[in-house]
Amino acid sequence: MAAGSHVPGETQMMTEAQGRNAIYPGWKVLGAAFACSMLTLGATFSSFGLFILPLSKELGLSRAEMSSGMMALLIGLAVWSPLAGYLVDRIRARRVVMGGGLLLMTGAAVIATVPSGLAALGAAFFLIAFGIACAGPLTGSALVTRWFQRRRGRALGILAVSTSTGGVVIPPLLAMLIIHLGARSTLLLLGCAVGVAIMVLAMAFLTDRPTRQQLADADEALDAEAVGFGHGAEASSPAGGESLWACVATSRFWLILLCTGTLIALEQTLLTLNVPIFMGHGITLQSASFMVACQSGAATVGKLTVGFLLERFDPRRMFSVVAGLHALFVLFYIFWPGHAVMFVALGVLGLAIGAAMPIQLTLIAAAFPDRTFGRVYGTIGFGTQVISIAFLGLAGRAFEVLGRYDQAFWLFGFLAMASALLIFMLGRKGGAGHEVRPAAA
Repeated sequence: MAAGSHVPGETQMMTEAQGRNAIYPGWKVLGAAFACSMLTLGATFSSFGLFILPLSKELGLSRAEMSSGMMALLIGLAVWSPLAGYLVDRIRARRVVMGGGLLLMTGAAVIATVPSGLAALGAAFFLIAFGIACAGPLTGSALVTRWFQRRRGRALGILAVSTSTGGVVIPPLLAMLIIHLGARSTLLLLGCAVGVAIMVLAMAFLTDRPTRQQLADADEALDAEAVGFGHGAEASSPAGGESLWACVATSRFWLILLCTGTLIALEQTLLTLNVPIFMGHGITLQSASFMVACQSGAATVGKLTVGFLLERFDPRRMFSVVAGLHALFVLFYIFWPGHAVMFVALGVLGLAIGAAMPIQLTLIAAAFPDRTFGRVYGTIGFGTQVISIAFLGLAGRAFEVLGRYDQAFWLFGFLAMASALLIFMLGRKGGAGHEVRPAAA
C-alpha cells in the first residue's frame, strides 16, 4: 500500500473524529440568536424611556403620545407573536429574522422622520413590534431547541440572559449619542445599525436545523423518550400534529400557559413597580435604581443556573421550587422588612426572578414537536402578555382604591403557589399523558 494512504475504515474514523473535535455549529447559532435578541430588546424596550422627553420635543409630540408607544409595543408584540411563530415553523428562520431586522429599521425611520403621533403609534405597533416578534427571542428559542437536546437547558438559559444584557449594553451608548446627535438622529442611526447587524448575523450564522450526523458528532442526540414527554407520542398524541389548534386543544398547552405565564407576569409586574414601591418606603431614586440593578444581576445568574439544572432535574420540580420562591419573594413586598433586609432578599430570592422563562421554553420543547414550537411559543407568548397586562391592571387598581399594592400581591402570591402544585398535572394521564424527564437524565 502506498505511503500516506488510508484504508476506508481508517478514513471514516478520522472523519468522525474530526467531526467530534470541530466546534459544534449549534453554538454559532446560539451566539447569533443571543446577539439578535440582545439588539432587538435592548434597542426597544430597554431604551424606550431615553427617547420620551427629547423625542417629544423634537417631533412636537406630547409626553402622553410618546408614552403610549410602550403600550403599542406590548400589545403589538402579543398580537404578532403567533404569526411570527407560524412563519418560523413554515419558512427558513434566517428569512424571518432578516425580515424582522428590516421591519425594525423601517419603523425607526418612520418615527424619526414623520412628526405625527398617529404615525409613531402605527410604526410601533405594525413595524417595530412585528420586528421584535420575528428577530427576537421567539425565533432564537425555536432555533436553540432544534440544535440542542442534551444541553438544551444551558443553551436556553444562556439565550434568556440576552433579554437583560441588551438593557446593560445599549442604553448607556444611546444616552451619549442623544446628547451629541439629538434624539431623531440617534433613533435613525439606531434603527439602521440594529437592522443591518441583525440581517448580517442571520445571513452568516443562522441555520434552520442540524443534520442527524451533526447531532451525533456533538453528542447532542437523545432518544425520543429522553427528550421529553411530547416527542415520543407524536404518532398518537394530538400534540404531535402539525396543526396549532391540535396543540391548543391539549391540556398540556393550557397548563404550561397558565403556570409559567403566571410567574412571568408576576416578574414583569414586580420589575415595573419596583422603583415606585421602593421610593414609597423612603428610598432615594438613586438607591432604588441600584436595588433594581442588584435584582437584575441576580436574575441573570438565576437564568444560567436554572438552565444548567434543567438538564439534571425534572422541570416540573424546578418550576415548583421557583414558584415557591416567587411567593416567598412577594411576602417581602407585603411585610416590608427594612431597606437592608430587602436588599439582601433582592440579591438572594432575586435569583428566581427570570427563571420562569427558560423553564417555560423547556416545557414547551418537551411537550410539543419542534416543528410546532414557533407557533406554540408564539401563542403562549400572547397569552402571557394578556396575563401580564391583567396583573399590572389589578395592581394599579388596588393602589388606586387602597393606596397600597398588598391585596394584589396576596393574590399574586396565592396564584404562584397554586401554579407550583398545578404544574405536576403535566405528569398525569390526561395532562401530559407521559412522564416528564430532564433532557440529560
